[in-house]
Amino acid sequence: MAGSTVLPPALVAVTGANGFIAAHVVLALLKEGYDVRAIVRDPSNEDKTGFLKEEAESMGASDRLSFAAGDLLVDGSYDPAVEGCDAVVHSAAVVNLEGNGDAEEKVVKPAISGTRNVLNSVAKVDGLKRFIQTSSIAAIYRFDEPEDYVFTENDWNTWSSIENGDAYGYGKSVSEKLVWEEKEKGNLGDCQVVSINPWVVIGPILSKSHVNSSAAVLAPVITYDKLVNFEAGWVDVREVAQAHVYALQIEEAAGKRFILDGDAGALNTEDLLPMVHAAYPEYDVKSLPLRLPKYMSTILEWSPKFVLRNIFGFSEFHRNIMTKKLKVNNGQSKEVLGIEYRPLEETVADTVGSLRQYISS
Repeated sequence: MAGSTVLPPALVAVTGANGFIAAHVVLALLKEGYDVRAIVRDPSNEDKTGFLKEEAESMGASDRLSFAAGDLLVDGSYDPAVEGCDAVVHSAAVVNLEGNGDAEEKVVKPAISGTRNVLNSVAKVDGLKRFIQTSSIAAIYRFDEPEDYVFTENDWNTWSSIENGDAYGYGKSVSEKLVWEEKEKGNLGDCQVVSINPWVVIGPILSKSHVNSSAAVLAPVITYDKLVNFEAGWVDVREVAQAHVYALQIEEAAGKRFILDGDAGALNTEDLLPMVHAAYPEYDVKSLPLRLPKYMSTILEWSPKFVLRNIFGFSEFHRNIMTKKLKVNNGQSKEVLGIEYRPLEETVADTVGSLRQYISS
């Protein structure tokens, strides 16, 4: 493990670099003085890459940002993209908590086959020091533990499946396990692995395409669509990005997973509405329609599976995420990485402030 840290001006590749989390990782790396190779499916698509170039230019870092092509579902496509890099941050993913459409093809396959594809390319790089996996709390928590159970980095999600409606959690869990298995088998050589496992990530979006990211959970306050009310922990994307940087720089981070969750604990999306109103009193959050009216929570909690799916149109996953308040321990992210979580009120205000730049009310 000696000498496995990756410090500026090292070259770091970031997959899915135009995504919500990954874009913030790119900017955090540039700010820290790294050279960054941003990997996207089509580097020539200015609609997807232009905002990163503009941000890099604004911080005087254009000469340290380059682009390369890579596709999760094309074998070998990451070979040239990661060649010569000191570290790789794998953030490319599909986020879909709704489970709509063909979950196997749209969610699970990109997660698992895509991660395997990236790992195959990474294994060919001589001298690669660190591989940072942008995973998720969905690879850790389960819905079959008692209410007072506190999840830590030692836990794995063995509950989720395509059948119970949580293709996303299943894909995240299996793909992260794949990374650790490859390391254990020795296929990654001396390269050290770190996994970043955030809960729901919100915060300022950087591009119109990010309107479809996890930050969009607060978009209904602007569009007045139904708010998808569910229980979750909330973490600022800027802390998530910084965690990736520290995961490169801190020796003790090697071989560890890190739960990222703000200090407010699990809250329902409804609990965020007063914070929105405090920052933007012009939004009528009190009359915002809810996807799940309050009286439905108890009904869903005790409904048989057949009734749940065929009458209400909800999966087991939907029932659990809408009715159960899980607990996690974010201590390791503070103790090892030194993460300091900003107040949730600030994150919520910044999220809505950025969303309204790109959404017409």
